[in-house]
Amino acid sequence: LLVCTKLVEYRAQLDWFDKFGCGAVHYAKAHRHHEVTDFLEKAAERAGKFVPELGLRDNHDMDKEYLANASQNGCCGAVWRFLRKHGHDAKVEAVEVNRVISQPVGIHNY
Repeated sequence: LLVCTKLVEYRAQLDWFDKFGCGAVHYAKAHRHHEVTDFLEKAAERAGKFVPELGLRDNHDMDKEYLANASQNGCCGAVWRFLRKHGHDAKVEAVEVNRVISQPVGIHNY
């Protein structure tokens, strides 16, 4: 939390998103850093910045290919977002999610 406080104090961009549509708040949520999440959401609100709950990508773009790319790139925020969108069909989706993220990655194809 101290690092986030300093970054915001020095005008870090609270509304910056990576190629998967995730901002700092999505990574905080993915790692269950509730204090950081609350701080970032309040800081964004005070600064007049809009941070959508599920990031910048449209929901229709959050498919299994999105999940595979996010997993391969180590993007926990995107995996969290995918599960937030699809996690309500837990048993069916859990099997599919496990299948997708268990695929070999890059040079590690066996």
